[in-house]
Amino acid sequence: MDGDRLLAKPQTWEELDREILNRSNNPALARAIVDIESPTAGVMSVGVSDGRACASFISGTGDPPYLKVVGEAALSPNDGVAVFTYGGDWTEIPLRNCISVDKMLAMVRHFFESGALPNWIEWEEV
Repeated sequence: MDGDRLLAKPQTWEELDREILNRSNNPALARAIVDIESPTAGVMSVGVSDGRACASFISGTGDPPYLKVVGEAALSPNDGVAVFTYGGDWTEIPLRNCISVDKMLAMVRHFFESGALPNWIEWEEV
C-alpha cells in the first residue's frame, strides 16, 4: 500500500494486519488512509491517526450508498476532528466517525475473511 494505492496483495490476515500496523507506526505514513480492495465486495478505506481509526466503504459496483463508520453516535459532526491524509491531501474526519484501532482491525479482519461488512459496527450514509 502506498498512500491510497494498494501495492501489496496480502494473502493472509496476518500479512494485512502487519501492513496496517507498520503504516501506523511509521511517522511518514501514520495518518494515511489506505484502500483495501475486495475483488467482489468493494473497497474499505481505513486509517490511523493519533490512536484513532477511521473507516469507510464503497460497494463493488461503486454505486451508493457510501458508508462511513460511526464510533460515538452521541457526538455531532461539529464536536472535533481527527486529521488523516488521503492521496497526499489532508482530510478531517469528525470524531463521531472514529473508532478504536483495535475495533478497526477487527472490522478489517472480518471484511478480509468474509467479504462482508460486520453487523456489529454502526454505519451511516455519507
